[in-house]
Amino acid sequence: MLCIAARAYAERQIELQRDDRASTLTVEIDGREAVVYRFGPDDAFPHYWPIRSPSGKALTLQHPDPYPYHRSAWVADKVSVAGGPSVDFYHCWSNYRTPDDPRSGWRHFIRHQKFDELKTDGAQAIVRSTSHWVVNESRSILTETRNLRVVALAQGEYLLDWSWTLTPNESPVRFESDAVHYAWPYVRMAPEFSVEHGGTLRDDAGQSQWKRHAPERHPAILAEIGGCLLEASVEAFES
Repeated sequence: MLCIAARAYAERQIELQRDDRASTLTVEIDGREAVVYRFGPDDAFPHYWPIRSPSGKALTLQHPDPYPYHRSAWVADKVSVAGGPSVDFYHCWSNYRTPDDPRSGWRHFIRHQKFDELKTDGAQAIVRSTSHWVVNESRSILTETRNLRVVALAQGEYLLDWSWTLTPNESPVRFESDAVHYAWPYVRMAPEFSVEHGGTLRDDAGQSQWKRHAPERHPAILAEIGGCLLEASVEAFES
């Protein structure tokens, strides 16, 4: 059984399709789109969209009503530097150069800087990148290093392993997550895969009967949606 699984795994192929004009990096498995990393300057922060199921269905949404600032799968927060005023990267509509005018661009944003590694090896892809959390268009307060590993599995599934590190560039940075927006990463599921439509959200202890916003719970969840398994966890770190 192990040999058969290993052979099926080895027969699957992952490719990376980079399009700098569109500011996208697409991970394809056996020639089909699996996940797209979007890193263009028109967005307030880099994000992944779409993230597709093994059958090709979009599991996540971006720009949904009534939350048009949601970006499928993303990392952002409200932060302050050295006791200064807070900058809310999450509620990005508050960061336009001209209030209420998206065409004016961003004052505060998270901006992709470079790819540190793009690598494929048969059924596995590695994407390492660097982004800056920028205040007032010029002051980089945090450096984000992001690692994405995608592994094609034997039965058509794939593993998406996403991790990141935030490093202060100058003064200590305080994260001011509120009672609703307290957990990274954020994932906005497509309605057809939501709990209301038959999905299951459970924590790492196997419990599913918990409040919609419950920061006192252990910061790890498993989401079972339409036969797909998404896992997210947050670990403490030091600045």
